[in-house]
Amino acid sequence: MLIHFFAQNFRSLNNINFSMETGERLQQREDTNTFAHATPSVLKSIMFFGANGAGKTNIIDALRTMQQIITHPLAQAANFSTTYTPFLFGTEMTDKPTTFSLSFVAQNVAYFYDLAYTRERITSESLSAQINGTNVLYFVRELDRFANVPNSLKSVAAVTRPNELFLHRAYTAGDRHAANVVQWFANDLIFFTPTAELSKSMLTLLEDPQAKAKVRSFLQAADIKVQDLVVYKLENGERRLSVSHNIYAPSGSVAGMRPIPFSAESKGTQKMIMMALTVLTAQQARDRKVIVFDGFSDFLHEEVSGALLRLFNSAENRNQFILTTHTLSLLNAELRADQIFFVEKDFQGESQVYSLFDIKDVPNTQGFDRISNLYKFGTFGAIPDIDRDQMRQIL
Repeated sequence: MLIHFFAQNFRSLNNINFSMETGERLQQREDTNTFAHATPSVLKSIMFFGANGAGKTNIIDALRTMQQIITHPLAQAANFSTTYTPFLFGTEMTDKPTTFSLSFVAQNVAYFYDLAYTRERITSESLSAQINGTNVLYFVRELDRFANVPNSLKSVAAVTRPNELFLHRAYTAGDRHAANVVQWFANDLIFFTPTAELSKSMLTLLEDPQAKAKVRSFLQAADIKVQDLVVYKLENGERRLSVSHNIYAPSGSVAGMRPIPFSAESKGTQKMIMMALTVLTAQQARDRKVIVFDGFSDFLHEEVSGALLRLFNSAENRNQFILTTHTLSLLNAELRADQIFFVEKDFQGESQVYSLFDIKDVPNTQGFDRISNLYKFGTFGAIPDIDRDQMRQIL
């Protein structure tokens, strides 16, 4: 489970953080929208709203970049410039470290890991763990100086290069806590990327008749008229997916089925199939996954995206979801105040992130039926400032 994320000096993010811990004393929809009995109590989903260019995607990319650094250390060490993109709209942060911090639960242990790096090297790194109810500082690194390193890893610290993670060195040396952290980033943090090609694991899942039946039922429940999903092989051995639809005789009766290549389907149907496979794969796993959707409702009808969001917050769901969207109707999709985040840029180009729960003196939003109207009116900020007269003059 993800608890808290912090990013500094990354693109438009000079200093942002968000938490998936439940808001203090907020008990609304506790049995559905939260893991109330977990330690700590966390939300099943959060959703970021904001104007185009506010920085929502940069938040997702910061989390993804942290994952890439941890899970692909050799590529990172060879070329830090691919992931080092400091704050873009100021001069004072140029060449200063980018910092990422994340707290999460893996293998029933709460971890806090942070790292800072420049174009050339890792500048700092630390790992804390809650072991037997006590917070333990497992290791600290400042440039090439190490402290609090377990005896079993002191020889590893001595040979860790400036441009490589000590975390990954410890992982390859067989350290249990380092392995928990690396494997969580590799296996439990999932980024949904809608593309015209399905992954090998998704195609394998569709070859399971029971899994395919669940995906088909999921699509039909969303009013997407798919009759079958067939995985087939090309001459070169590559596997592809075709989507079968009914064809009809002039009388209106079903005359058979016609397969259509997955890549020829509408963007909405492609996305729904991939969403169904992503969620199903995560639900079948033993450990809770964190699934990240940037542009969650893109290409989806608002009724479908609303139904999906309610599914993510259902009592049956065991996973966490981090979502970004422009679909304002989702503000009324039975969300708690601590699940709603806003993103906006200030006059210096810096993205600001804040929760509805943290806004003081907000008008009554009981039932959430007024939130979208209050947002459109500008009560919460994070809306585009549109000059319609200037737009008309340009045309």
